[in-house]
Amino acid sequence: MYRTDEEIEAHMQRLYILKKKRHKEIKIHLAELEAEVEPIIDERIEVHAEYQALKRQHGSEYKSKLMIGKLSSCTQRMNRINKTIRAYREELNNE
Repeated sequence: MYRTDEEIEAHMQRLYILKKKRHKEIKIHLAELEAEVEPIIDERIEVHAEYQALKRQHGSEYKSKLMIGKLSSCTQRMNRINKTIRAYREELNNE
């Protein structure tokens, strides 16, 4: 299929507009994700501090399945969000 220079230029302009729109959407979503991960980080820090206090109180051999579960849950949520953030940033950098 043959296209005129004007058709090619119009097509390239549409692609450019779509790319800019996608970048704007990604940046908005990135800000939302970063805001979402902050409270999780704070929660993990608090849980870790509480767990360390319990270990000091009861001895270094102290194990709490509840605390370990809370730490694991926070870490998994952080990792899931951070994975998405990395993917979005990579998409922005590659284009």
